[in-house]
Amino acid sequence: MRSVPSAERRRPLLALLVLLTAVAPRAAETAPPESRPPTSIDAATLDRLVRPESRDETIVALVEAADVHALPVLQALLEGNLYVGQTVLVDREGTLQDALTGAPAQVDRDQLEQVTINNRLRRTLERAVAALRLFSPSSSERLAAARVLQEDPAPEVLPAVEKAVALEKDAKVKEALRATAAILALNSPDPARRQAAVGELHGARGKRLLVQRLETEQDPAVRTALQEAVRSVDLAQQRAA
Repeated sequence: MRSVPSAERRRPLLALLVLLTAVAPRAAETAPPESRPPTSIDAATLDRLVRPESRDETIVALVEAADVHALPVLQALLEGNLYVGQTVLVDREGTLQDALTGAPAQVDRDQLEQVTINNRLRRTLERAVAALRLFSPSSSERLAAARVLQEDPAPEVLPAVEKAVALEKDAKVKEALRATAAILALNSPDPARRQAAVGELHGARGKRLLVQRLETEQDPAVRTALQEAVRSVDLAQQRAA
C-alpha cells in the first residue's frame, strides 16, 4: 500500500487552520451583548446622579475613577437631556432612550421630569466631561480636553489627568497633559506637589500662573521655587528677544 507523503497529510490540517482564522474575527464581531464590555454606568450610580443630594460626590467619584462609561450620561445631564419617569431616560436628538440600556422608550413626555442643574454644577460637569474625554480614541479630542481643563482648573480632576498622562502615547498630547497636571497640582494642599509642579510650568502663560501662586503661597520652600522659576522665565524671554 502506497504511503501518503507527509506534506499531503498536512494539507487538510492547514486548510482547517486557515478556515478557523477567518471565522474567529467574525465570531468576535457578532458576540452577544452579554460578552461585551459594559457601555454605561450601573443603576445605583445613575440613581445617585439624578438625586441632588448625592450628585456632586458621584461626579467626583466617576472622574477620580476615570469611568468613561459615565460620559454619555454626564453629557446628557450637562445638556439638559436627562429625564426621570419610571426609569431614567436620555433624549438623543428627539428620541427617548433608556439611560442604562439605550433601548428606545415610548413614554408620554408630560409624565417625565427634566433633571435640572445650576450654574455651579454646570461648571463641575463641564470639567468632568473634559476629564473623561482625555481617554477618547481621538488624539485631537484628548488635546482639546486637556486645554479645557487648563482654562478652568479644579483639583478634583487631577487623578484623571495623571492617569491620562501615564497612558498617553502622542507626544503633543502628553506635553499638554503634563502642563495640565502641573496647573492643577499648583493648587494642591500638599506643598511637595506644588513645588514639583513649579518645574513643569514655563513660558509666558506659565509665568502668569507662577506669579499668581506666588501672591498666596505661604510655604517657604515653594515660594523660593516659584521665585526662581519666574526669574528663569524672565531670563529665557530676554534671550529670545
